[in-house]
Amino acid sequence: MNEEISLTLLNKNVKYRGFTAIVGAEKSSKNNGQVGRVSYFNTIQPTADLVKPYSNRSRSVKPKRKKTLSERLSVRFETKQKLSALYAEFGNHKKSERISRCGRFTEFKACENGHVFDRKVNYRCENRLCPDCASKASYKKVLEFEPIIEAFLASRPELTPLHLILTQAQKPNEDLKKALTRLRKSVKKLIERDFWLDNFAGSLNSYEFTISYRIYENGAIHYHLHLFAFCKIPDNQRNKQWLANFREVWAGVSNGENKNLKIVPVTDIKKGVRELLKYVCAPQNIEQFTVEHLAQIEELHRCKMTSTFGDFHNFVTDYRAKEKQTVEEPVEERTELCEGDACPTCQKPLKSYRKPIETIIIELREDEKRMELKI
Repeated sequence: MNEEISLTLLNKNVKYRGFTAIVGAEKSSKNNGQVGRVSYFNTIQPTADLVKPYSNRSRSVKPKRKKTLSERLSVRFETKQKLSALYAEFGNHKKSERISRCGRFTEFKACENGHVFDRKVNYRCENRLCPDCASKASYKKVLEFEPIIEAFLASRPELTPLHLILTQAQKPNEDLKKALTRLRKSVKKLIERDFWLDNFAGSLNSYEFTISYRIYENGAIHYHLHLFAFCKIPDNQRNKQWLANFREVWAGVSNGENKNLKIVPVTDIKKGVRELLKYVCAPQNIEQFTVEHLAQIEELHRCKMTSTFGDFHNFVTDYRAKEKQTVEEPVEERTELCEGDACPTCQKPLKSYRKPIETIIIELREDEKRMELKI
């Protein structure tokens, strides 16, 4: 019976977690090759069904609860407090004060469903680790590159946008700046290889650093490179062998250290650009930061976390030059919403908040509790 199961599962494509998995019978010390083992590969086309193999029960996945407005504001406020205390411990009291003042006094309109409009703050610290300032900088990047990418794809309709994730292996006792330099050297070699030149027409890149306590106890920081790449190869030609060649090239330019890569297709330009550029924003694990981590990040204050390559780089340069020559049309001023107006998103009445952020969070929690009681 076990032999029949292994034969039926051999080379059978199953759908698991959005990627196509190939199930085959492989020998092991536990099952002696009688039971099929799942081998996963990074694929190009994600599947719509998220069905786990070998599962006889159809488990209903609970949708993730969306955070309320008070919870979102509370998380950002607590992150700023931790970051301010970290800078004070580091000895940079000026930045500590600026972060603690950032957005402390806030004014906005919001409805009971958490939609926010006309937000104004008293002060911005412009720190790359500040969640509010980093999100604002990321949004500006999205508005900047979205029309450029759409124009580039309109001029080259044969190209297919892909989101590539290239992972760099960690090294013990390596600081953040050295890790970034090592990654950039590998990427420079990659874009000079024939494989890259034959398969891609440039890319928009962003660098992400994360803290890992899983590998090293001291919480080593390592990098990932995210690329919004423009592929010349059609979908039907990007198969498993093509991916293996790509992985081999990436391992070659990094002296065999880096082999991991992931490819995700982009169906929506705006969402794809937003997904790419969010990685240059504030990390989500500020609570794991130490003074040593902060000292390494401060050394990157002049390092750009985004870049462009290839034909897309040339197109961006020409696009910006033409944009400077064109006369900008006057932008119509949008009328601000007032308290009691209907929310443009859900038509619920808006309420005005104009107080320190701590007081606003308390008021929002009370309003949300009243809404739960009504429901």
